[in-house]
Amino acid sequence: MRVFVNFDDKEGLAGRVSAVRILDDDLRRAGIPSEQVAESAPQESKSGLGASVAELLVSGVLSTASIGAFARIVIAFVNRGAGRKVILEDGGERLELDAQPTREQRRLIELWLHARSASSNAEPEAPTVK
Repeated sequence: MRVFVNFDDKEGLAGRVSAVRILDDDLRRAGIPSEQVAESAPQESKSGLGASVAELLVSGVLSTASIGAFARIVIAFVNRGAGRKVILEDGGERLELDAQPTREQRRLIELWLHARSASSNAEPEAPTVK
């Protein structure tokens, strides 16, 4: 899963780098494998957005406990900085998160991640013989 972090330009480059490092560290401490990659932008982003977007890669299948931890970490990250937005992208599906009531946002993240997890764990259909 790709995690894009969009920042308000007021944070500046040093603030963005520090914030993404903290997010990466928080995910790793929770046992969620992540890797920080160079600044980039989602495929469908508007021009000019690339300079204010950082990306993390989250690998592996998230357990139910990891999904809850991921949701709490991302919500806390978004709410710590004005103008922050997180975009989750996986298998062509995306979820955009910004400052919203915490309970609603957590439930939205958890539902989206459970759906992604269920689709990646689904058994392929056996071919039918005619």
